[in-house]
Amino acid sequence: MWKFSSLHEERDITPHFKKKSLTAILTISALCACSSRTSPVTGSSSSFAESKWERLVTDGKIAAKKGNHFEAAECFQAAVHEAEKGRDDPSHSGLQQHRLADSLSNLAGQYGGVGKFADAETAFKRALDIIRKGPNIDQRSLVTTLSNLGEVYVFEGKFDEAEKVFLRSLNIAKESFGPLDADVALNLNNLAELYHAQGNLVQAEIFSRRTLAVQEKALAPSVTSVATSLTNLAIILDAHEKYAEAEGLLNRALEIQQKKFGPDSPKSLRTLQELSWSYKTKGELAKALAISMHVLAIGEKSYSNDDPTLATILYKVADCYFSYGKVSEAEQLLNRALKIREKVFGMNHPKVAEIVEALAFVLRKTQRIGDAEKMEVRAKAIRAQKNGRETQQKSVRFVPPEY
Repeated sequence: MWKFSSLHEERDITPHFKKKSLTAILTISALCACSSRTSPVTGSSSSFAESKWERLVTDGKIAAKKGNHFEAAECFQAAVHEAEKGRDDPSHSGLQQHRLADSLSNLAGQYGGVGKFADAETAFKRALDIIRKGPNIDQRSLVTTLSNLGEVYVFEGKFDEAEKVFLRSLNIAKESFGPLDADVALNLNNLAELYHAQGNLVQAEIFSRRTLAVQEKALAPSVTSVATSLTNLAIILDAHEKYAEAEGLLNRALEIQQKKFGPDSPKSLRTLQELSWSYKTKGELAKALAISMHVLAIGEKSYSNDDPTLATILYKVADCYFSYGKVSEAEQLLNRALKIREKVFGMNHPKVAEIVEALAFVLRKTQRIGDAEKMEVRAKAIRAQKNGRETQQKSVRFVPPEY
């Protein structure tokens, strides 16, 4: 059976970039509306260029929330150009530099949202360079951008680089804001995610427990961000075959989320999916199926028919259906997911190959060998086109803690 990466709460399959700029985008995934702690832009006169920049940013944010990553990227690219126009004006240079860094970060997030990680890396590095060269370095923006860059490195498979920037971001956050700051928890979580992606489950568990400990000290234990960290830790414990503790954490997380948002909120989708996987792993297929059917109902009610988040839900639920013997239903869900991902990402994206491979698996298991081989050839061809590090990334099932 194929093993799925788990649904990101407010994103589809995209990187979970932590934004604290003017416009938090949907990311991760997910690529993905993040709760942002924004740094207000101060000191501006109302010029045409400034109002145009603000409109572009607003349009980009709206497009991102709708999952239109390409349209959002166009808006943020135009915002970059607008911000660049005023950089040489002494009366506005500081403001424009800030806006340029923000626009680049937003653009990078959208690049990540469609799997263009090399472009995302370039944009984040440029934003980081602008922040570092500012007359008064904004430590919060520095921490954020380093963390975002580290996320890109993880998705590119550049694990050594990711570890370095996460550790640097963590140390700056501790020194600047204290040991219980949100960015401390975020970077601890990032490191846990990194070690998990590398298969270093011992270190992943250590850093995931540290993340949870920071949050439980800084926040009330019933806060929804604590639920996120509970789910993250449960994922690692599941990999360690510590199933009882993992199930307890997932049920605790689900109780927090459902009390806050209700039983049918998409906010609890990720935890429900992990709980379903936990039951399936233990052979409790009836419980797993019941939860997966609930996940599917929530997903179809919450997302449009061409939303990549729905594709991820369909992809995961199909796994449970197949395990339960609902082969025809599983195949139908995979075909729906494939159409969505082809529309969103194009015909030759690794995320398309992922579903093609699952379909090939189903076809082969049901003795349709010729059809299975065609799917396998297609998936192999897609993978061959993506020989860079982007295809070396491992499935990551964490989302960042939010304060």
